Formats: sequence, C-alpha cells, structure tokens
Amino acid sequence: MMDALDPKANKHESQAKYMQAREVRKKLLTPAHKYMIDILANGLFLEPTAVEEFILDCSSLDEFDDFFAKGGRKAISFVYQESEVPGIECGRSYAGTAKGEKILRLFLANLSQTCLKGICCSFTRARLDIAVNSENIREEIFFSMVDARDGPSERYKKCLQFPATSS
Repeated sequence: MMDALDPKANKHESQAKYMQAREVRKKLLTPAHKYMIDILANGLFLEPTAVEEFILDCSSLDEFDDFFAKGGRKAISFVYQESEVPGIECGRSYAGTAKGEKILRLFLANLSQTCLKGICCSFTRARLDIAVNSENIREEIFFSMVDARDGPSERYKKCLQFPATSS
C-alpha cells in the first residue's frame, strides 16, 4: 500500500512504461524507416544508431506512417540543433543533464512552429497516389537539407551571389 503513494515508485513505474513503449516503437521500424535513418545519418555525419535513438525519442511513429501512406503527407522534416532534453516520456534517460538543459539532438519538427537555428533535413514525396514502402522508397522520396547555423538569411545571401545559368 505504501508503494502506491511513494513518488519514487510511481516515477520508476512510469519510466518502465515509457521504456517499454520505446521498445515497441523500435520493433515497428521497417526497412523504409531504416533507409531514412541511414540518409539522415549520412547527411548529418552521425551514426545510424544515434539517429535511430533520436527518432525513437518521439512518442509515436504516426508521422512516418502518414508520410508512407497512400494519400499521406507530402513531406516530413527533422531538425538537428540544440533543444531541451526530452522528458522521461521518450523512454530513455540523458545521463548528466538537468531538466531544461539544452543538448544537440535530432527531432521531428513542425517547421511552422520551430525556430530553425540548426540543420533542417526534409524528405518530400514525389507522388501521393501510392504508398511508400521499402521497394519503392528510393524512387518516391527526395532528401534535402538546409543549414541555418549561421542564420538562414546569410545562407540565402550566399546562394544569391551565384549567377543563374541556363543550358
């Protein structure tokens, strides 16, 4: 009866529940997810296992499911920049960090609600009339990156300095 009122016991139960949910998410990763993880890892010079861990920090894979689905979302974006350490809901602990502390991490982002100060990685679908799967993913999605670490305006100014060419 005392355990039910013990905050440490409740926290431990919550952590165990979130860790279990993370393991379930990990088992749901398909070769299509792994393909995107490998592309992100290559583009960001990270290990695929590190990218996978960051992706598993999300509470669900629903955004991926929607991106892969026939008629689903056109794009999915990730941001690699300093942000707050995720809470225990992510299912893993960040040892040596305090609540509210910022660390460099990759996260799924709604770009209309994210202040971009790092690197944005986006996957865009070529067509929405078919589902994306491990057999067609190489033909059906495009990958792009925008590096805003120096501020987006500086990067765009540099791009504008190059003359347009036509063939």
